[in-house]
Amino acid sequence: MMLQSILLASAGTFSKGFIILFREGFEALLILFILLGFLKKSGRSEQAPALYWGALMAVGASLLIGLLLGALKISMEGTAEKVFEGLAMYITALLLGGMILWMIRFQGNTAELKSQAASLADQNNRWGLGLLMFFSVLREGLETVLLFMGPVEEGGNWWAGLGGGLLGLAFAAALSFALFNGLIRLNFSLFFNVTTGILLFMAAGMVAYGTHELIEAGWLPAIQEKVWNINPADLPDGSKHPFHDKGSVGGLLKALFGYNGDPDLLELLLWLGYLMGGGYLWYRLKPKKQS
Repeated sequence: MMLQSILLASAGTFSKGFIILFREGFEALLILFILLGFLKKSGRSEQAPALYWGALMAVGASLLIGLLLGALKISMEGTAEKVFEGLAMYITALLLGGMILWMIRFQGNTAELKSQAASLADQNNRWGLGLLMFFSVLREGLETVLLFMGPVEEGGNWWAGLGGGLLGLAFAAALSFALFNGLIRLNFSLFFNVTTGILLFMAAGMVAYGTHELIEAGWLPAIQEKVWNINPADLPDGSKHPFHDKGSVGGLLKALFGYNGDPDLLELLLWLGYLMGGGYLWYRLKPKKQS
């Protein structure tokens, strides 16, 4: 049963890594291919290397920040670690929410991005093009790093998350290449709606997890402890029920969306508030179909 628990927990971490890198990687590659296509159509393909080095520098900077944050997290123990994780989850949820809203607007209009690129290309400003790409990719990279700073379910491990992330990134690269070479067609509206919904629930789960850590650290009041407890009792053999938040199904939901079978009231309220607020802004900013 121990082996089964480890495998199921790792599956949750693997799935989370896949979703994160697939969505974040696809968005970064989408921006890259849009700008490459623009330069090609405008007869400025010789400026394309600036986009490549800008993207590579952003990836390198994201990895460096990730290593530094990881080392900082490992060095902490007890209350300090809970405070660090709680605040990191809040920051991640805010960044992820901002990215979601930016992509909703970006989905409906790429004119601003192309206008910036056109202005820089007209001036043959390769440093400017590189920096435009750098900051576009860095935003995705920082979000990815912070998302990976989230909890690893008991028995899960970072190698599983890394493996899922690399596979997700490979799928994102293959999808981007196929799209921009006319090999396949994609319903972008459906794709972004589905992945945005998933990320919104993931971000809300991070708010709940961050709140839980800060309550345990004494930084926030629980208001009411354990509003409910729907965690089933352990099975006769001593293992967790599948729908326990440390079981096979519940553990997967916890790794992906921050599911908790016995939440405190403040944790629940902030989870609902984030979902409702994010959903409202999504509805308001989503591009409307032209009649």
